[in-house]
Amino acid sequence: MPNRLKGNHNREPELIGRQLAESLNDRIMIEVRLHDPWEQLRVIGMVDRIDYGSGRFSVNGDWFRLDDIEGVDTAG
Repeated sequence: MPNRLKGNHNREPELIGRQLAESLNDRIMIEVRLHDPWEQLRVIGMVDRIDYGSGRFSVNGDWFRLDDIEGVDTAG
């Protein structure tokens, strides 16, 4: 799996990649924290697709940038 999850020292790219893949493959609900300078963004749902070529992932039909991920937790 290519390392498209770049970022600061607070991110753990391999763990985040595994969590996204587990949500996609095992249909696990997750909560993704995304970077935004003005507000706290969270996406809750199951990953529909991961497109490493374009650096994006889809949850509930909406696309988000892999580079914006700050963390992933199991929802619930």
